[in-house]
Amino acid sequence: MDDGDHVVLGMDVNEDVRKEFANTQLTNIGMFEAIICNHPTKPVPATYNKDRVSRQLIDSIWASPGVGIVWCGFFPYHSYKGFGSDHRMVWVEIDNARILGHYPQC
Repeated sequence: MDDGDHVVLGMDVNEDVRKEFANTQLTNIGMFEAIICNHPTKPVPATYNKDRVSRQLIDSIWASPGVGIVWCGFFPYHSYKGFGSDHRMVWVEIDNARILGHYPQC
């Protein structure tokens, strides 16, 4: 990031990323949690299926300033073809023009 590169970081932290060490470290270097920032008024689901009470967000995607998020969200457990896990899939669609300067041609 110091050299002007954009960073998108997806991770399973095994602790609530809104409150713990990961949040402090990543916000201190200017990164933002991409899904929560784009849906600030919506409740956050637990991302681990055995967490039925505390609704912790232990899986998330963080981005550096300048990364434009077009769409983002959480899939239900086991919802995508061939994706079987006890964690929700978190996803973001990134605006390529904001990070590459253009839209790639196929």
